[in-house]
Amino acid sequence: MSELSVVKKRIEVKAWQIVPKNELDLENVPDWVALAFERGDDLLNTRRGICYFGGRLVVGTLEGNTAGDYDDYLICGIKGELYPCKKEIFEESYAEIDEEADVFSYQEMEIFAKQKVEAALLKVDKLGYEGRVEFDRSSVREIVNEVFGDGKTKNG
Repeated sequence: MSELSVVKKRIEVKAWQIVPKNELDLENVPDWVALAFERGDDLLNTRRGICYFGGRLVVGTLEGNTAGDYDDYLICGIKGELYPCKKEIFEESYAEIDEEADVFSYQEMEIFAKQKVEAALLKVDKLGYEGRVEFDRSSVREIVNEVFGDGKTKNG
C-alpha cells in the first residue's frame, strides 16, 4: 500500500477541564462528567467511570485505567468513550466550536495552517534540502491572517 496524505476528520467531542478534587462541584459539571463520577464507584468493571486517586483523576478506558492531572482535559469521544488529554496537546489539537455561525474559528484556522506548514516542511526535508525553516506561533498567525483575513471565513 502506498503512503497516503490524510487529514483527520472534523468530529465533535465533548471536553471538560480537570480540576483538583477539593474544587470539584458536581452540581456545576456537564451531565456526562457527573455520570462518569457515578460510575467511578465500579471503575474496574465499567471501564467508563472516573474517580480521584492520589491527587489525579483516574479514567476507566477500554484499554484499562489511565490518569489525568488537573488542568488536563477529560474528553468524551463520539462513542461515549472517555480519555484524558494533556492540556498542551488539547490546546494544539482542539478548537471550540462556534455554534452561532457557520465559520471556522480563528483557532481552528491556526491549527489547520500550522499543520499545512508542517506538512510542507516535511516534504522539503524529504526532498533533501539542507536545513529546516523555523517558525513560531506569531508567524503562523501572520500566515493565517494573510490567507483567511479576520477569521470569519465561511466553511467551504
